[in-house]
Amino acid sequence: MKKTIAAAALALLLVGAGNQEKKGRPFAMGVTPFPYELTQEAVEATQLWILDNTDLAAIKLDEGVPWQEALENKNAYDPAFEGSLDWKGKKPQDKKVFLSVTPLNKDKTGMAGYRGAAENMPNPDPWNKKDLDDPLVAKAYLNFCREMIRRFKPDYMAYGIEVNNLIKVPAKWKLFVPFIRDIYVTLKKENPRLPLILTLSTETATDPEQASMQRKQIADILPFTDLIAVTALPYIKEPNPAKLPKNYFAQMAALAPQKPFAIAETAFLAEDVNVDIGALHIERVGKAAWQADYLKFCFEEGVKHNAKFIVWMIPRDLDKLYETLPPIIREILLPIRDTGLLDGAGMPRKAFEVWSTWLKYTRTK
Repeated sequence: MKKTIAAAALALLLVGAGNQEKKGRPFAMGVTPFPYELTQEAVEATQLWILDNTDLAAIKLDEGVPWQEALENKNAYDPAFEGSLDWKGKKPQDKKVFLSVTPLNKDKTGMAGYRGAAENMPNPDPWNKKDLDDPLVAKAYLNFCREMIRRFKPDYMAYGIEVNNLIKVPAKWKLFVPFIRDIYVTLKKENPRLPLILTLSTETATDPEQASMQRKQIADILPFTDLIAVTALPYIKEPNPAKLPKNYFAQMAALAPQKPFAIAETAFLAEDVNVDIGALHIERVGKAAWQADYLKFCFEEGVKHNAKFIVWMIPRDLDKLYETLPPIIREILLPIRDTGLLDGAGMPRKAFEVWSTWLKYTRTK
């Protein structure tokens, strides 16, 4: 009898192990290298953590464009920018790379500022008189994209970030569509196997007051993106993931069902937040359990839509960085400060357990 029970128990264990081995995911998993503090120690610790806990290098360069240097086709920029490119680009050779650059400013209301000694500086003369319909702007941005491709050799490249936010500024959007078309056609001809992407903000695209116009205008740029890759910060509107629409991601994938899907950047609140900046008023309850539930939802939707990759925004809470910043910058940082997979002390959250479990699953694509 004991032998029979033991044999049955062993059989169950083997079945369980077999089921676990069959666990798989189609998507790569990345985290942007956002340091929790502006110190060399924090930068290096963030890099090491990302090396150990991802299989996709997510390199985001939303810092402005070195317009003049790019126009002159220089392959060296301001030392401050070179330093940023260096630490953001550190990765093992075996990891796939998702690179993001953009011709738009941080607010996504027009042409990007200048990347010189600092990020998103005011554009110097004559660039402060130019716009996206200027051939020199197109030439400079094309050269910049080429140089970033040469340096980082990406497997996926977003050459525009959350571009549908520009739809809110119709005059600028009218300039953007032919501009981005020409950039896409040239880059695609030069890099036929490189997926070129325009990422879309889910919150903007699904805003009830804008949704109809968003769908109509997004259709104008769908020919110029090889993936439907979305950014998502759903907690800004709904902090409880159980109350999110079941089609939260599906409605975005449905914009072009024939194209591959990806989550280019996402985050979810794990602690309470209260933001009051001008017209922006956010008071949200945050829970570590809700953050973990949202991450599970992302992964499940990633499987359902056969996603190429999923990227989390913040590795570790930004408490230490927050304390060192001027008050006005602190307020801007608040909405994402407590969205890390690790808390402010560097301790793993429930969401990190979810992340680690899925990272162990076999890639099926």
